[in-house]
Amino acid sequence: MDNLTKLKSDRFHFLRALFEATGGRQLSPVNMWTLGKQLGFPGDYTEGIVEYLVEESLVQYFALGGEIVITHNGVVQVEQAISKPDQPTKYFPPINIINVQNMVGSQIQQGNDNSTQTGTFSLPDPAVLASFIDELKSKIPELNLDAEKLQELNSEIITVEAQSKSSKPKYTIIKECLKSIRNILEGTAGSIAASALLAKLALFGS
Repeated sequence: MDNLTKLKSDRFHFLRALFEATGGRQLSPVNMWTLGKQLGFPGDYTEGIVEYLVEESLVQYFALGGEIVITHNGVVQVEQAISKPDQPTKYFPPINIINVQNMVGSQIQQGNDNSTQTGTFSLPDPAVLASFIDELKSKIPELNLDAEKLQELNSEIITVEAQSKSSKPKYTIIKECLKSIRNILEGTAGSIAASALLAKLALFGS
């Protein structure tokens, strides 16, 4: 993935994380520094991403200290990208772009209605899911993930937490996030922490 494509992808990851954290509500502020840190972005990188999103009217500054909100146009862009993952939007590349070279031993499924993917997940118990996510976050330093995988993992965690807190959680999204988390953990060969987490993740399905 070239630098420009990566930057565009990171901008989308940030905007989608903001969308998920707010449930698409335009008057729900989120701290940009906290969100960037959860995605594994350095402070200056986060600042550059937010400046771009503000310039394109996808995000607005809300209050001092880095509080931001998503705009109506930002919501539209995220929903468009998710609904048509194989097509680029005005601002972002197709979200089905996957760096296959870094996906060793993972289950990869892109936007194909006829495609199948091994591994299934049952609907998670909210309390058990929350406990798992808390443990996962506490074990992240022990996983020794590279920057790209750390960003991906944090993005999935943010999405799961946002959906779990929603009054109308979308379980299909939660299950897809859990699959992605499993793929990341399976890539940390020899990690005791990852092995323990995978065992608990198995409680949600095989």
